[in-house]
Amino acid sequence: MYTQDHLQNCLQLPVRVALERLNIDTETGDFVDEPPGVACGREYELAENTTLTLFVARDDAEFTTFSADREWDLQAFARATVIGIQLESPKGTKELGEIPSVFRSAGDPGE
Repeated sequence: MYTQDHLQNCLQLPVRVALERLNIDTETGDFVDEPPGVACGREYELAENTTLTLFVARDDAEFTTFSADREWDLQAFARATVIGIQLESPKGTKELGEIPSVFRSAGDPGE
């Protein structure tokens, strides 16, 4: 899968560049949002029971806008800056960078 260093090297990059480094198709995935309907990232299914979520900066006004129907601009997301990465698999959860508190795993103190 991905090493800690591989994931770490994707922080602070535009989403499009991070996805290229991770070899993930930019068209796949599902947006994730914090209530009330403000986008904060996108989750990608890598394998059965394994997902990777890229979180972007909340001050990226082009992407992190309110949407009642949960539809956001994929191109704007691709330009946003990755500030956090969460990899969840049967082996456990890896969290790097800034993960919104509502998405942190139970074992992560958020430091």
